[in-house]
Amino acid sequence: MVETFLPISEVAQRFGIRASALRFYEEIALLMPAMRRSGRRYYGPAELKRLSLIRLLQDTGRLSLEEIADVLASRTSGRNSGNILNDRIAILDDQIPERVNDFETGGV
Repeated sequence: MVETFLPISEVAQRFGIRASALRFYEEIALLMPAMRRSGRRYYGPAELKRLSLIRLLQDTGRLSLEEIADVLASRTSGRNSGNILNDRIAILDDQIPERVNDFETGGV
């Protein structure tokens, strides 16, 4: 099986984010390109999977980048990321009645 490596511009387009966001993720060590060619960043399947997880945690879990970094670090070190995720679930559970009330009263 041949691995496909995508340039930063294509990854940004596919994920609906700016290339500057990918470079920022690199600055804060959330994501690293698989390789560079002529100064251009290229991402492979492992990096795309990691980026998918980052986006999922941002969009559905509403985790901050710092919290996401902790979750990702715990995955690679064998530590338990459950506490971070359970804390976020508790916060979201508390917000549900507020959101329902806003929706019912037209405050959305």
